[in-house]
Amino acid sequence: MTFIQIPPVTSWRDPVSTLSALPTGGNLTGDAIITQDTQTIYIWNGSAWVAASGGGGTVPSASIKTVSSSPYTVVSTDIYLLVNTGSAITINLPNPNTYRRLIIKDSTGTAFTNNITLHRNGSENIENLAADKTLAANYGSVTLWADGTNWWME
Repeated sequence: MTFIQIPPVTSWRDPVSTLSALPTGGNLTGDAIITQDTQTIYIWNGSAWVAASGGGGTVPSASIKTVSSSPYTVVSTDIYLLVNTGSAITINLPNPNTYRRLIIKDSTGTAFTNNITLHRNGSENIENLAADKTLAANYGSVTLWADGTNWWME
């Protein structure tokens, strides 16, 4: 298993077509962009774009998963979920009994038409509400944090 050090994501920017299309100016540390040709996440580290083979900090490269069928059940190695689908999709969240971060991104820009539903594992809350959440913004993303009991959105 390969480990790399990348900066944490602080904001998602609109996808670009290829690596060569990544912007060279106006970037802030922690900006993240997906290239549409390879579905690779790049994060600006303050001076250059770094290919993210994992989540913020040092993590296994297996943490990025492209999700294209529904329902998808989150597994323990998932950190970044790139939703790539032409129809609505449900993401089954795990029990939030351990502290973790999960980032879900509409990588195809179709969430307004093809909603991404974040389905609770049981009786836990998402943002203090006992209800599922829906991601419906094209190219939108959500960062979820588990506090051991509930899910919270960043």
